[in-house]
Amino acid sequence: SYRAVRAAEDWMSSQLWSDSLKEYIEARGLDIETCQKLGIYVVPNYVRFYSYLKEMFSNVFLREVGFAKEGMFSPSSIVFVIRDHNGTPVGFVSRDIEHEEKKAQWEEGGRRGAPPRKYDASPERNRIFFKRNILFGINACIREGAKEIFVFEGQFDYALAKKSGLQNSVALSGSVLTTEHIGILKKHGINSLTLVFDGDSAGEKALEDLLLG
Repeated sequence: SYRAVRAAEDWMSSQLWSDSLKEYIEARGLDIETCQKLGIYVVPNYVRFYSYLKEMFSNVFLREVGFAKEGMFSPSSIVFVIRDHNGTPVGFVSRDIEHEEKKAQWEEGGRRGAPPRKYDASPERNRIFFKRNILFGINACIREGAKEIFVFEGQFDYALAKKSGLQNSVALSGSVLTTEHIGILKKHGINSLTLVFDGDSAGEKALEDLLLG
């Protein structure tokens, strides 16, 4: 699984961004150079991506660890490489910028099949990616000896914070801060957290759940 994730990242790191994806990140205050430094990539052609991996791994293995999820690696998706606290790449989270259009088409078409996903992630059955103990960007904070960190709800917020100079930042893969997360932070001497969640109702509820639960 480690080898497969590294191989996938190597392939993605050399790919060109489409105009639509470039415009999307620029509208969010980012740029391609910043994204690539932070391990944020694209997959312009899924068939070529999968064929590259198939040269090294079997179809059975690639399906088992999540690389057969074509929607996750679609040309309209932005892919975030997730690293563990040691900096080793262990999986991916993707964001489909065409989700709303695809959802509307799915609804108009009678809701046949599984609904399109706005976000998708590597499965935990790859045995190295577990949301409950991984924070996006934590390896950089540990490497730099941070004692306090800002915890963002999403990867895009994290990336914008990093570009703006807020280096001691991490992001959740969702909105759940677990006891495993806290344990890793304490282990590495990080003893102060500032939670920076979205200002919408979902973000407010997530913050309330964290503080009260």
